[in-house]
Amino acid sequence: MQFNSSTIQNINNVLNLACQDGRNTLYEYEVYRILKEVGLEVPRFEVVANPGEVDSKMLETFGEE
Repeated sequence: MQFNSSTIQNINNVLNLACQDGRNTLYEYEVYRILKEVGLEVPRFEVVANPGEVDSKMLETFGEE
């Protein structure tokens, strides 16, 4: 499988940010970004820095079960 230069650049951006943070592992949402970039389906997700950011409007985007 070959990727275009935009896809490679976007993946490199994710990896470089992790490296700049001094990490040698990726957060789950970073893995999802890479998987999505190469065309795979990923679960719906939201990155939340503070639990207070979670509200009913945000939760509505995930639908009902």
